[in-house]
Amino acid sequence: MTNIVNFTNWCRATFSEYIPISTNMRAGRNYINILSSDIIVVCGMGWWTSSEVSLAIGPWKKVILVWTYKEANDFYKKLAPNQIFVVTDFNEAIKVIKDIL
Repeated sequence: MTNIVNFTNWCRATFSEYIPISTNMRAGRNYINILSSDIIVVCGMGWWTSSEVSLAIGPWKKVILVWTYKEANDFYKKLAPNQIFVVTDFNEAIKVIKDIL
């Protein structure tokens, strides 16, 4: 089974499946999300999302960045060139997901 975690409302409106995980774990929730997923789809970039991408690099998770800014793309591609995929829209993201799987 493949788990794909979407982090923002932008993804929630586009991908057909979204399973909210409500906890009082604060940042621990992010790490659980990352560890239980095979592919992480990130839509947009902010300080909290950035922490989730960073958590994904350690356990060698594949991360797809959608609608993120150039500096973030360059930074993460330099840190983990074989794990980070930068796309401009959801059709590209779906193609990358299919290629990875």
